[in-house]
Amino acid sequence: MNARTSTLFLALSLLPAPSLVRAGSADLDEARSGWKFRRNVTISAVGQPVGFAALPLPPEVAAVARPDLRDLRLIGADSHEVPFVVDQKTDRKAARHWDGDLADVRSDKKLRTVWTVDFREPRQFDTVELRIDATDFAKRFRVEASGDATGWRELVADAGIFDRQWNFRVHHTVIQLPTPQTARYLRLTADDQRSAPILIRGVMARIARDVAGERWNRRADIGQQSDDGTIRRYQLDLPSGLPVEKVEIESDDVAFSRYVTLIEEREVSGRRTRVVLGKSDVYRLKLEDDGLSGEALSFSVTAPRSGRLVLEMQNGDSPPLRNLRVTVSGVASRVLFPVVVAGPWTLYYGNIATRAAVYDLEMLKARLGLSPQFIAAELGAETSNPRYRPVPPMQFVAPHGAAIETRQWKMARALTLPKVEDIYTVTLAPADLAVLRPDLGDLRVVGSAGRQIPFILEANAAEAEVTLRVEPDTRPAKRGQRAVVSRYRLTVEGADGKAMTLPLQQLRLKVAETFFSRPATLTAPSHDPRHGDRVLFSRELFRQAGQRDPVQLNLDGGRYDTLFLQIEEGDNAPLTLEKARAIVSVPRVVFKLKSEEDSYRLLLGNERAQSPRYDIQSLRREVLAYSAVPASLAPLESNPAHRRSAADYFQSAPPTLALWGVLLVAVVGLLALTVRLLKKTSV
Repeated sequence: MNARTSTLFLALSLLPAPSLVRAGSADLDEARSGWKFRRNVTISAVGQPVGFAALPLPPEVAAVARPDLRDLRLIGADSHEVPFVVDQKTDRKAARHWDGDLADVRSDKKLRTVWTVDFREPRQFDTVELRIDATDFAKRFRVEASGDATGWRELVADAGIFDRQWNFRVHHTVIQLPTPQTARYLRLTADDQRSAPILIRGVMARIARDVAGERWNRRADIGQQSDDGTIRRYQLDLPSGLPVEKVEIESDDVAFSRYVTLIEEREVSGRRTRVVLGKSDVYRLKLEDDGLSGEALSFSVTAPRSGRLVLEMQNGDSPPLRNLRVTVSGVASRVLFPVVVAGPWTLYYGNIATRAAVYDLEMLKARLGLSPQFIAAELGAETSNPRYRPVPPMQFVAPHGAAIETRQWKMARALTLPKVEDIYTVTLAPADLAVLRPDLGDLRVVGSAGRQIPFILEANAAEAEVTLRVEPDTRPAKRGQRAVVSRYRLTVEGADGKAMTLPLQQLRLKVAETFFSRPATLTAPSHDPRHGDRVLFSRELFRQAGQRDPVQLNLDGGRYDTLFLQIEEGDNAPLTLEKARAIVSVPRVVFKLKSEEDSYRLLLGNERAQSPRYDIQSLRREVLAYSAVPASLAPLESNPAHRRSAADYFQSAPPTLALWGVLLVAVVGLLALTVRLLKKTSV
């Protein structure tokens, strides 16, 4: 086998088997069976880019999606949802500013004052704003810029800065540059020959730029036509539900003036309805004199729903326009999403039952949309979801289950939610997992009447970070261990500072050094002391030059409260371990509530509780097809109704106390037997 053949064989062997690819796609489709359509999403960047990608959305997607695109879902190859925002590409302004450091101030008495400002790195700006607290002053400034604080170029020779009282007080401390400039340093020179020096307390550089919008356009084919006296009707052949915002007409006529109306015709409860979406006068006049020529051929409309579009034109006694052409348009939309892996992804849409997803990226939407650069993403052709099944209304789901003895649960968290029947969800915190059993079988949702609320549990729905307390490992060093080893004790710390036992998925270490490669070992105490510590990681701990991201160590998901980290430093200076955090997979609970009771809460912590069995668990797909309303959870607290049984006291007692209790019972029993025997002997 030659080198070329072996390389080809290796490449083919690394490709996933067709059956596995189909199985993965089928799993995604089954999990999103409430969505009717899907499209593949890819990026064309080379390598594995990291950043935000922009995915243009054709209006055909919006035509079959919900009107506000609330049913869009972007799913990664790992079947997890990818957060995103939908950005409308309208005209807007992007503005940024930077505060500079006053690196140097020099004053020549009664001559000039010179300030040197450092913006810490090169910045592009077109405006300089000075923070001056004084009043009643007037100064002339020279503004210079530099990249290295040695060679200076003049930006403004004579800029006026003043504070004066006219009809009202004018405080003018802004210097507008003729063109945008890029520099790290500014030098400001004030003329002090005619007035007393002033004090500058801060300098800010700003820049504002126009961000052009973008529109999509579609030519509308003209279908059936009809005349009704002086009105001619044109049926527009367009995809139903296309988000049309503007209509523009064109013809071969050089002069005309017509009144046009766009109408949507649809069936509602068996009745034909006509909804006016927009109307306007359109005209054209073409003459050799450009001053007299003019035209207005477009008008705005309300976006249609799902009916048939008809353009009505009042011709009066004039003939119909020649070679009429109609173009519809709207503001272009795009999906902005973070790229962590190279994809591919799947965009699902067409779910009439779901509500908009709630992502924290929505809070950053305005700033994110102003970014000038994105990774280019491409949308594939639309295909039907082969596993699609319409999501039925969930009126049949029982709002509550059997009653339970709430006093058997140790901890509780109150639920805050609106009194509206709906599907709700809460995501648990790491502290909850420290109370719950490993199988989560002692979790309950209950109302004020003590009745259970059936729920669906997603065991690993989200990730949460917990802080680890970093301390020196004071255990005796192993025999033969070298002194160039750094040893740390990492304790899982709760909000109250106490240790918690949690299922840890990953360890993230914040190290001050930017480049290193050293052997490291991470262990955890074994449940059986005879077996010694359990090794979780034993490889090189490394970071490439220039990186500052935390060092990540993948764990096995076991429940630990303490970890021991050992780093072989060799002949290097010890690494500076600044912070340690652990990643915990936390569950999400989804349930339906009718709010028939005054309050609801979560119960946690019952070693003897059996895992619940609810009918709603057979509807897992249907329940998860909804975008449940997030509910708020109060902090974890002791269940006020909790009552400990005698078995609880005995189980939680220290082993020595239990031993002394047994001995005491034995002594009391022997004394009672002795007294009884003495009584029989005396008789």
